[in-house]
Amino acid sequence: MAEYYGLVVDKEGPLFIIRINRPEVNCKINMETGYAITRAIEDANQDKDIKVVILTGTGEYFCGGGQVNDYPDAPIVTMRDYSDGFCGLHDAMFRSKKPIIGAINGHAIAGGFSLTDTCDLAVAGKSCKFGLPELGHGQFPMIALATTGKSIPKKELLELCFTCKLVGAEKALEWSLINEIVDDDKVLDRAKEIGMMISQYSSAAMAFGREAYYRMKNMNLEAALNYSKAAMLGLLYTEDAKAWAYAKLNGTVPELTNK
Repeated sequence: MAEYYGLVVDKEGPLFIIRINRPEVNCKINMETGYAITRAIEDANQDKDIKVVILTGTGEYFCGGGQVNDYPDAPIVTMRDYSDGFCGLHDAMFRSKKPIIGAINGHAIAGGFSLTDTCDLAVAGKSCKFGLPELGHGQFPMIALATTGKSIPKKELLELCFTCKLVGAEKALEWSLINEIVDDDKVLDRAKEIGMMISQYSSAAMAFGREAYYRMKNMNLEAALNYSKAAMLGLLYTEDAKAWAYAKLNGTVPELTNK
């Protein structure tokens, strides 16, 4: 297994688990860690045995946001590289061919909030807090505006930005920022259960469908239907789709679980 700065990465069968391992700084993501997560996601996508990626943190925080090396005395090129790395991480998550599950083990603050939203699915612990308190530090959650602005109602999102308040897991569930709330010590286990269930299904179909969702999300209806037509045709030609069709004809379709 390759080494990744600021991370612990494990493979468990079809699961590729990326754990931000910087508890001494509330699992904040600096430039090196951002690029490391991007590389880990890309490596998972290149591994044919991997079906699902899980992103989690260490200790009390899932992710406490970003950390610019040597800030505020860093040169502008360092700040630019940090911005490239953090935005590039979100882009890598959107471009992933494999589903990404967030195992939100602890607080998801600032950049951790936008990472939670960028995950395809997310499970959070009961005591987790979520928020965008950047304004309290003379900044503003620019990435969250780009990634989360279409997910959370305008007035609720801007209230978070302007007041710097934190909200609990129940509110995050109400906003569909997460899918489930579980006991704090069960978060990763539940994410693994969901990952294993998803792993029964066709990787090719998931890759086609995931890409289609994100590409069509902001299209008008005509453009989305035209895209879906081409995507459906491509999907019908995959070996997985053909294999399932032949299995159905032969009465050999395996029994699947939806637990």
